[in-house]
Amino acid sequence: MEDRRSETAVTEKAVTIRDAVEADLPAIVDIYNAAIATRLATAQLEPVAVEERRNWLKEHSPDRYPLWVL
Repeated sequence: MEDRRSETAVTEKAVTIRDAVEADLPAIVDIYNAAIATRLATAQLEPVAVEERRNWLKEHSPDRYPLWVL
């Protein structure tokens, strides 16, 4: 039987999952705004700004509503 697995190169690199911090907001907003453009993952119609998301991030405390980044 022929091996049909992907020949994608894999590099060994440590991956860390951690709680999001304010410094992560620009990247989080970029990813979210990309989802808005495709309308596949959100019903929001207009892009958001980092300033609009500061309180949102504060609401996601690790104990109550964790928000993780990789």
